[in-house]
Amino acid sequence: VSIARRNLLPDLGLTAKYDISGEGSASSDASDMDSDTWSLGLQIDSDLNLVRERGALSRARIYADAADIRIEAVKDRIVRQVIQALSTYERSKSETVIAQRNYLLAQGRAASARRLFERGKGDSFSVSDSEDELKKSEADWLEAQTAVSVNAYKLKRVAGTLIEYPAELKPEAMGRKTEDSDQRSEVGGQTLE
Repeated sequence: VSIARRNLLPDLGLTAKYDISGEGSASSDASDMDSDTWSLGLQIDSDLNLVRERGALSRARIYADAADIRIEAVKDRIVRQVIQALSTYERSKSETVIAQRNYLLAQGRAASARRLFERGKGDSFSVSDSEDELKKSEADWLEAQTAVSVNAYKLKRVAGTLIEYPAELKPEAMGRKTEDSDQRSEVGGQTLE
């Protein structure tokens, strides 16, 4: 836009001229170098209509406005991604608390069922059911903890603060050529090194 605006200014040219000449009717007088002349001139381009330059300025302003709109759209998309990642992280943290509480309750039920069975007041089916519930609730709790870690790293990646994934979150290397493949991260569907 600034270049197109500058093209609207007229072309100016400055000329300066210095002449030394002699005066008189005789040829010997012409060789006298006692008279000098200074000339200064300002030249301006005669095309003052500048239709093409005005059109270029209008197009440049339209391109600048379109670029501003695209920048705002990208900013809004980034903000949405960060908010979504943050809410996913917070939700997974709250699910971890619930899963831990369920695990502790299942642990208490399993201990209670074992004690009742040992005293002869319960059956083996209730003990095995409570043990199964305990294992399931423990697996759910561990899965919830893993989800918190993964979502925390996703939030860092979306926020642009992630440096490198820890080794325990990376998949096992099967036929990995070099350590260079560990340095790759995926951003916006493109693999960057």
